Amino acid sequence: MSLGVSERDGDDLFMGIGVINPNGETLVVRRKSKPSGREWDVFASGPGYDVTVAQTPAGNVGTLRSNENLRPLMRAELYQQDIQIQFSSWPHFGLFPGRRAVSYVLAAGASVAIERVAKCVIIAATQIASQAYIDELQLPPGADGAVAAGSGPSRIFEPVTGEVIGGLADPTFAG
Repeated sequence: MSLGVSERDGDDLFMGIGVINPNGETLVVRRKSKPSGREWDVFASGPGYDVTVAQTPAGNVGTLRSNENLRPLMRAELYQQDIQIQFSSWPHFGLFPGRRAVSYVLAAGASVAIERVAKCVIIAATQIASQAYIDELQLPPGADGAVAAGSGPSRIFEPVTGEVIGGLADPTFAG
């Protein structure tokens, strides 16, 4: 299992991601190397050298968060460690609807690129935001239309043949 976490270290808050084995033991916890966009307002940069592939009964498991999936040197580190399963976590894609740079299209392209080189299974999970959650954010006036509910196009890609399980028919369904 892969799990995203917020990790505090002194005065710094990091975006973390980890791998936990079937016995509940934590195998890997690493920090996102470079927050992007508004993440900079809250989170610190991780070291970048902590990309580690976990040895599990299911195979060699790696993790990258959001824009890390686009970084060639981080992907190369996973390739060198013989990655077989890649957890690629992505943000809520309902932010700024219509912007390709913050879309599932970009995420799917990055996932396919990793899968094609590493010949591994990619589990590309996205965050889903309900309308109730968006309402709770109490966005400032003028931000209407900047955030859309849903955005759950999580996908699984298999080696060579591509997508196995596509985006959900209802992107607001937390499936």
